[in-house]
Order: sequence, then structure tokens, then C-alpha cells
Amino acid sequence: MSVQITVFSPEGTKKIKAAVGEVLADNLSSNGFNVSADCGRQGVCGKCAVKLVDGEFLNVTPDENGMILSCRAIICADASIEVSFINGTGLTEFSGVNFKKGVCGIAIDIGTTTVAAAMIQKDGSVTTASRLNSQSVFGADVLSRISACSDGKLNEMTKQIRSCITELISELDSDGNAEEIIISGNTTMLHIFCGISPVGMGAFPFIPEFTNAVYLSGKSCGLSAGKITVLPSASAFIGSDIISGVFALGLHKTDKKILFADLGTNGELVLSDRGKIYCTSTAAGPALEGACIECGTGGIEGAISSVFIEDGEIGYTTVGGKVPVGICGAGLTDLISVLLQEKKLDPSGHLDSDRIFVSRNVYVSQSDVRQFQTAKSAIISGIETLAEAVGISFDDIDELCLAGGLGYYINPESSITTGLIPTINREKIRAVGNTSLCGALMCIGNPEAIKEMQKIADSCRIVDLGGNADFGEKFINNMFFPE
Repeated sequence: MSVQITVFSPEGTKKIKAAVGEVLADNLSSNGFNVSADCGRQGVCGKCAVKLVDGEFLNVTPDENGMILSCRAIICADASIEVSFINGTGLTEFSGVNFKKGVCGIAIDIGTTTVAAAMIQKDGSVTTASRLNSQSVFGADVLSRISACSDGKLNEMTKQIRSCITELISELDSDGNAEEIIISGNTTMLHIFCGISPVGMGAFPFIPEFTNAVYLSGKSCGLSAGKITVLPSASAFIGSDIISGVFALGLHKTDKKILFADLGTNGELVLSDRGKIYCTSTAAGPALEGACIECGTGGIEGAISSVFIEDGEIGYTTVGGKVPVGICGAGLTDLISVLLQEKKLDPSGHLDSDRIFVSRNVYVSQSDVRQFQTAKSAIISGIETLAEAVGISFDDIDELCLAGGLGYYINPESSITTGLIPTINREKIRAVGNTSLCGALMCIGNPEAIKEMQKIADSCRIVDLGGNADFGEKFINNMFFPE
């Protein structure tokens, strides 16, 4: 039986069809609403809450403000709701690369939080587009997505990501000129895109179903281009997004010692010792991307993206200069740094009050600080363990390349103050943007580039942090902030 849900949102009013018995969050997500469920649908994070305007849903009771959890609400009849979900964007910036002319294709970077796309025309011009990954309704990190697949949601998630990519392609290529599509991303996202279960990567020994490049037809994926190439990965947690970054930056050819860090839900870390590639991955959790933070959000309009002290008071800027709706990872890192300098947060991570407000409706809590401590300790401990395994000190590092959305926008000073990254000469730190998208774009019309990436993936030396006693000890010690 079909019913109708009327949705009032910041973008207008939309009437959508729904089936009786369907979970409201699923229906909203499939109809283009960015529903967050950071807790993996456990009904505890509250990020998926909507306001019930009219009608009813099974399995939920509105609170005093009329709010219900959409991940728990079961559709039973016509209803009206009000949502505050805002569609955000992903990072599409990169620089310093010359792409092959005379070809027309689209590169896609599938991240856990965002999906970015870039199209190259035959004249070499590039256009980009991005949006949040609608799979966030299944949880904020890869383990939540893997768990959802084990619960029978693989087909639904595959359909979602392919639909998202179709929308990006339509935005970039309305005339259907693209001849091929190159897909890059973390290993879990690539499995889901291909419709292959990633469940083997959810527990030890973390075995993916594939790591080599995969070649598909556009028709088999429901995409417009004739051929699809999924770029190679190195392991369950070192995906083609990292291999693409190594390729784009030329880390496999350098005569320098370069640390490459993609900071996000997973902290993927690469150390190039004069062309020899060492990799590891550390589970930072989604806090650095705004998830599991009480007022946290992605890099959407209105997200507090920088925090500072002005005339003795906390000041801030937001994405797009809009009214604050939350705080993203870059803003949170700044805020933690400010609180440490102002002595409102001690080295152990204890706040001098339960909540400290940045704006009227955006604050940081003691719980948020603990989430940040866990994330930053995972990152810096991974970096330290990787450097020791290779036998390189931080003084030896010629350059630190920060990739991804957080790496692009984060303040290096705040990152060092909070202990997120090592103390290093600021002139050696460089934000490199979306190197996954850049590397994928370099492969369009260039099969030799794909072969070179496969060689990089095959030659990567993986440093396993699981069960590493040194990493465990460092993680405990690095939970403290630097004094």
C-alpha cells in the first residue's frame, strides 16, 4: 500500500510516495534527503530527528518539541514532517597537474562522507561537482556500512551510490559526451559500488574480495559512459583513493622523504622514503568529519569552519558566511586549540564547564572533547608508529602533505597545538586537496596510468597497527594534549 509523506525542508516542500512498513529514514534518503545516522541506526545520536507536523508513525513517540527519530519511525499512513537536513558538498580542489587532452571522461571519488566528480573535456578543461554520500543513513564510518551490508542492505546501498553518481554525471555531462568513467575511493566504498559484499573487511583478518583494478560496462552499472574502471587498492584499508594520491603527487618517484596524510573517518597515512611507499591506516572515527559530535556537521553551509579569539571573546567564521548550524572538523580543531590556549581545557582533556558555546546554538561538550581526543590520538599515534617502522624521524621529513577535506581546510597551527599532527616546520606543510579525484582524472584516456597505479598498489609495504604494542602504548599517551 502506498501513502504520501509531505516534507517541509529549507529547500522547499516536497511530496514523496512511501510504502507502509518502510523506515522513514530509508524513504527520505532514497528521495534525495541527506539523513545522518552517525550511530548506525541505534537510535542514540539524534542526528536523524525530524519534526512531526501531522499524522503518525509507528514505533516512535514525539518528544515535547514534536521530534521523532526517522531511523526508528515506521511509515503507516499519510503524514507531514519538517526536516532541517542540508545537502553539503565535498572537496573538488586540486592543483599542479596537466591532464591528457583529446579525451572526454569523468572521474569519481567515492568517500565515506562525500562523493566528488570531475569531468575533463577534449580541450583539457575540467568542471567539478560534489555532494554528501547519502549512505550516511547507514552510519558515519565504514564499519557501520559493512555492518549494514551484513544485515542485507548491500543492494540498497549499491543502488544509492550509483544513483548519486548518476546525478553528478547529469550535472556535469547533460549531453552524454563522456566516453569513460574512472572510479576511486576507499576499499569498502568500491565494493559497495560494484555490488560486492565488503563483509570480509569487517573483522580480522580483514580480507577484501578484490584489490586489483576492475573493468565494468556502463550498462551493467546503469551509468551513461561505455566503460567503467574501478582503480586498484592495496589492502582492506588502503584504497584506490590513497593509491591515486600517491600517483598524483609522484610519491613513488620522489627522491625526498614525504609524509602524506588523508585525514578523515579513517586516517590513511603514507610515508615515501625516496620512492619506497609505506602505508598504514588508523581508525580515527568520524569525529573529525563532524559526526558523533553533539553539534557536529559536515562542511555544509553554516558549518563553523574556523574559531579564534577576538577582543577576549570566541569568534568564528562559517562556510558561506551563513548562520551557524553546527561545527565541522576544521572548526572543532580550532576550537580545541583555542580552549587549550585560554586554559578552559587542560592537557588531560577536562573542560572547565559542561558546555562551552561558540554561538547561540553551537557548543562543545565534554563528550565531544573525548571524541576528538580519541580521533587525534589515533592519527598522531599512527604517524609515529609508521615513522618508527620506516626508521625516519620527523626532522627527516622534507614535506607533510595533508589531503582530503579536513586536510585542505584545517589550520596547521591548531593541528600542532592539539597534537593531531607532529610538530614540524610549518613551511613543510602543504594542503594538496582531493588527490584521489586528481589521480582518477589523470587516468582518463590513459591506460598506462592505471597500470602504473597497479604497480604502486602491488609494491606498497603495509604497516599493520592491529596488535602493535608500540601503537597501543602511543595511543594511550597521545590521548593527552601537548603541554
